Amino acid sequence: MIDVILKKGKEKAVLQRHPWLFSGAIERVKGKPANGDIVKLLNEKGDFMAYGFYNDQSRVALRLLEWDENMEVNEDWFRKKVAVAVGSRSIYWKTGRPILVA
Repeated sequence: MIDVILKKGKEKAVLQRHPWLFSGAIERVKGKPANGDIVKLLNEKGDFMAYGFYNDQSRVALRLLEWDENMEVNEDWFRKKVAVAVGSRSIYWKTGRPILVA
């Protein structure tokens, strides 16, 4: 997996789990990832921060997906995320109307 190195001082948004990383926050890319590849984001010391989709054609160069280094982002990971999202919305399908949360 290709490593993307974050500029010093740009960690705050990542630590707060913001899903976007702008191109200006990247110090360097080790290798040549294709757009859409999953890359590993590291801080300037080489510590893991997140996994994300890479895109060098966008100001949002990384779309962060996972902040746990021990989780492998693969087809199974995506299936589980979609299953949780669908399950959390199943109440809408059962009632046929939206539920208002105060």
